[in-house]
Amino acid sequence: MSTKYVFVDIDGTLLSHHTGIPRSALEAIDIARRNGHKIFINTGRVKSAVDDLLQFYPFDGFVFACGGHVEVNGDVLYKNELTEDEIKKALEIFETKNIGYVLEGPNISYYNDDAIEFFRKRRVRDEKELGPQVTRHLVQENMVYPIKHYYEDPQPVNKFSLFTKTNVELYEIEQLFGEDYEVIKYETSGEIITRGINKSHGMRTVLKHFNADIKDTMALGDSMNDYSMVKDAEVGIAMGNGVDQLKAIATYTTFDVDDHGLYHAFKKFGLI
Repeated sequence: MSTKYVFVDIDGTLLSHHTGIPRSALEAIDIARRNGHKIFINTGRVKSAVDDLLQFYPFDGFVFACGGHVEVNGDVLYKNELTEDEIKKALEIFETKNIGYVLEGPNISYYNDDAIEFFRKRRVRDEKELGPQVTRHLVQENMVYPIKHYYEDPQPVNKFSLFTKTNVELYEIEQLFGEDYEVIKYETSGEIITRGINKSHGMRTVLKHFNADIKDTMALGDSMNDYSMVKDAEVGIAMGNGVDQLKAIATYTTFDVDDHGLYHAFKKFGLI
């Protein structure tokens, strides 16, 4: 078999929020790489939100920030950083709508008070309900900087996340941002990315670097920010725990992340 270029989402695909990263997933990745295939993380998380342990795993590269930041062997192939004017406009919208928001960047992410409260409550819940094998991969306290730090020492921002009271607010915010941006919606939360800079864009950036063809790609995901790469890859895999919209356009739906879904997909399509 020729070399395949495999793009794997983190949350809900590689990482179970119930049990952590299944040993079978790491075994499958290791065997696939030894068989000559290349495995890349392709995540909505910005680099600063991917813990060191994940970054030290032997992947062949990383696509962060829904395609907005691409690295291979530590070399930056692409980075989309929002302008000062774009961030100013976004802050005006967020503050007017009185919602929780995050300015997500490769070095630091900045949270307003509502977003900090959201993550603190989740962290308390996680520590009670989840083991260290899960919580060490989630957003930690040292990743959270109050929004005032952005005004004092602004660092690059790749994308935005937001937390609303109703899903109607997500559509209202989408209208306010306009056609230059895409709002990826999850009930009462969302991600805002530059239109056209998505996980498929990140995948294609990697392929260009390796002079590889889209026909040699596989992508695995579970949520709507995985839609573009699962749709555009030659083999698009939806996790069993994935959303119905993703399953509808996927080549194949594998088992749940907690039921060795990644291992099963690798086995079915001959990577291992």
